Amino acid sequence: MDTPVYQKYGDWIAEGKVPYRDFRPEYPPLALPAFALPSLVQDQPSDPERYRRVFELGMALSGAVAIALMAWTLGLLGAGMGRFLGALGFAALAPLALGSVVLSRFDLWPAALTAAALALLVAERDRLSAAALGLAVAAKIYPGVLVPLAAVWVWRRHGRRAALT
Repeated sequence: MDTPVYQKYGDWIAEGKVPYRDFRPEYPPLALPAFALPSLVQDQPSDPERYRRVFELGMALSGAVAIALMAWTLGLLGAGMGRFLGALGFAALAPLALGSVVLSRFDLWPAALTAAALALLVAERDRLSAAALGLAVAAKIYPGVLVPLAAVWVWRRHGRRAALT
């Protein structure tokens, strides 16, 4: 379980330490807000049980936001009811296969940012989508695989100039 590591980083940030200057986290920069927030809202820093509960609540909210953004995307794409319910049902239930570990990892935070990037792309909000995708990559590297796909999507819909600016 990585939650104690997240708490250590979060507590250091709450104490005023600056990441990458005062300590060297092994995570990308935008992962750190997910670690710091539970430390910042605590009355008693270093309370592992309270940190875990607040962190898991944040991840549950991130997962719910990702599902809501997925619903918006499917609606924009004109998905039929079967596809809509099937996709949302799968996305909502698949994490249950991982058990309690899904809320003890920070992966739902970049997933929500990635879902926002895709929803904005489908909504033809290309620049906002690019910004959200950049934020997602700054939280975890895997959304970077979507950069060329998003560029091709924009190029085909709006032309070369739109894709390159």
